Amino acid sequence: MLNSISVCKTPALGGVAYVCQQCGVVHTVYKSCGNSHCMLCQGKKRMEWQLKLANRLYKVPYSHVTFTLPEELRNIAKSNPRVIYNILFRSAWQATKDLAADTKTIGALPGMVAVLHTFGSDLKYHVHIHCLVTFGGIDDDYN
Repeated sequence: MLNSISVCKTPALGGVAYVCQQCGVVHTVYKSCGNSHCMLCQGKKRMEWQLKLANRLYKVPYSHVTFTLPEELRNIAKSNPRVIYNILFRSAWQATKDLAADTKTIGALPGMVAVLHTFGSDLKYHVHIHCLVTFGGIDDDYN
């Protein structure tokens, strides 16, 4: 997996050369690895996922929020990923619920979708959750 990602969009995977008809400048577009973990070439797949997900979500504005596992806990997460990832998801949801429940913010229960990422764009182990959180929510009267 890491080998294919490391050569993504490089000459190692081949490419297509385009030549400008007016000035003759050659521009090469290199092929993508297609790996689902690759940060470089998954833009199209990400957009397709977002469109598919959007059809299942409430038609309201969302905010993108990221929760990151502290660096000091990474070794524990490597040894116990299921437990630590579960705690991270539960903590993110609890923090979001608690903040939104406060009447000084929105005073309601928001909606949230969360996705776990275990690597950063530099391909180093970096556990974090990307969340889409609704701007608003359902109050005690279901409004």
